[in-house]
Amino acid sequence: MKLNQLPQFRTYDDIAEFLGNRESRRIANNTTVSRRGEREIGVILHNTYILTYHKIGEGNETATIIEFNSGGWQTSTTKQRINALSPLHIYQEKFSWFFDCKGNAYSYQDGMTLTLNFYGNIAEINAPVKPAKQNKWIKEYVLQGNYGVHGWEDLTAEETFRECKQRMREYEENEGGLFRIITRRVKNTEVK
Repeated sequence: MKLNQLPQFRTYDDIAEFLGNRESRRIANNTTVSRRGEREIGVILHNTYILTYHKIGEGNETATIIEFNSGGWQTSTTKQRINALSPLHIYQEKFSWFFDCKGNAYSYQDGMTLTLNFYGNIAEINAPVKPAKQNKWIKEYVLQGNYGVHGWEDLTAEETFRECKQRMREYEENEGGLFRIITRRVKNTEVK
């Protein structure tokens, strides 16, 4: 099958119906659907189970747990197969994989799981939330003092204007001279 003709397996029942009575079935180049156990069916890319569908519960109380695994091979082919076959859409930013679900962005990790209820709706996501984007530059508030000899000198720096204003009051109460607060853009050392 061509990539755009691959079936999407939302639940265990979808993939079991596709497999029928067979033990395994080839669906694309180097990609096979195979039974792993009584209630487990996996999608194999080369020698790695990239998706494993687990069926839990009975009757109308059944659920599907989908386990994701790139096997350390976060390649475009692995991502394409996962996107084509599973209910998630994985995308890449700066060499890291992420996916959006229920209004949140999550970081992809091997071994993460997605639980779908009987109706195929996402009930639970077991993956870390994507870290917020950090700025390369941060604003720093600098308290300067002028004692009349050398001009303006840096006395202290704070992360917020409120903290810097408090330091300025303390300096005014304890020392003589002129004081001012300026802002500087400084490199954020926490960003790679």
